[in-house]
Amino acid sequence: MFVDDQTELADSNVRLLHKHGLEALPCHRVTQVADMLDNNPQVSFDIMVSDLHMPDGNGYQAIDLLKKHQPDVLAIIVSGNPSWSLISTLQPYQPKIPVLLSLMTLWNKLT
Repeated sequence: MFVDDQTELADSNVRLLHKHGLEALPCHRVTQVADMLDNNPQVSFDIMVSDLHMPDGNGYQAIDLLKKHQPDVLAIIVSGNPSWSLISTLQPYQPKIPVLLSLMTLWNKLT
């Protein structure tokens, strides 16, 4: 699952993963994550990549929502505009630019 309020970024990452035969779902708001999980409790994910800052919340909130359904899901928070006070308890931190390469490496290891 990709969670980013920049719809074109989330959607393009999902399309790229689809081209490589992987399933992925974009969400563009924290509330969309909540709605999707409430309406589809059977759905499961291997990984969530979430933007840090969104208009209706933050990446921590999106991860918390998913972890209530899947406690062991791997989660990565990315940001092009980091708030060091917000991410100070999260390690490792990845800026947005190299995260796609890191994700493709991770997917290759998982598959």
